[in-house]
Amino acid sequence: GAIVEASDPNTRITAIVEVVDADDERPVSDCRSIDPIWLHRGDDPSQTGALTLNLLDSLEVPDDAYWWVAGERDAIIAMRDRIRGERGVPRERFSLNAHWRLTATDPRRR
Repeated sequence: GAIVEASDPNTRITAIVEVVDADDERPVSDCRSIDPIWLHRGDDPSQTGALTLNLLDSLEVPDDAYWWVAGERDAIIAMRDRIRGERGVPRERFSLNAHWRLTATDPRRR
């Protein structure tokens, strides 16, 4: 939401938000109208990022788009490979942020 609100109001934004189910949906921004794409993965944590990764294959994105992606570490690595490798997006056109790791057992490493 903070990134959406800090963006130029004339910037077209597509927000893809992966959650467990419809109960996890929240407003993305209080200041700006945006209609996110909600992806419901279910409660199996091993599926984290799978729906988003599948959507990346079919998503039409302008060449001058900037990608801001955040989520679970392994899902972000897979998305980086799609965005940079398969889609050929130059490094200066994306930011990837791994905020936690599902496989980490030590809470200080999540």
